[in-house]
Amino acid sequence: MYHKLVSRYPELKSSSRLAIISPYRHQVKLLRQKFRETFGVESDKVVDINTVDGFQGREKDVAIFSCVRASKDKGIGFVADYRRMNVGITRARSSVLVVGSASTLRRDARWQNLVESAEKRNALHKVSKPYAEFFSQENLKLMKVEIVQDKREAPPEDMDIEVPIAAEADQAPQDDWGYAGEEGGYDED
Repeated sequence: MYHKLVSRYPELKSSSRLAIISPYRHQVKLLRQKFRETFGVESDKVVDINTVDGFQGREKDVAIFSCVRASKDKGIGFVADYRRMNVGITRARSSVLVVGSASTLRRDARWQNLVESAEKRNALHKVSKPYAEFFSQENLKLMKVEIVQDKREAPPEDMDIEVPIAAEADQAPQDDWGYAGEEGGYDED
């Protein structure tokens, strides 16, 4: 998703413009590791990755909110907390993309409203299995982008980025890849 965004909107190739937010610090740690492997030690200049708590009071032009949860039997964990949901989906000045299992998110009334809204606007997109193919070495090489340093703090007045609000994912093979619901909170790394 990151690669598609920066391919279409090169001005987003800066951590001052784009954020990836998760309620789980272990996923944040994993995402930072994957971005370091792909973009090198300066990956923090490419995208700002942090927990919901770490983004409180901050904004970016575009935010990708990763819900993580994809369970047939369990609830939606920290994602059900209205305050966390509010922080997670309101950090974007222009566009927010929600990545998660629509069927899992529908278990919560607030998330169900968001999923239904995305469906009505044709902004709900399904990602097919197997997800692991997305992270193949070949795809990771294709995702490498040149790091662009952007000195601007605010987006240009005429910047108009339209991207989908929600993404659909099939049920994941495991619930949260082994991350229990207690793993939320601020990541001090």
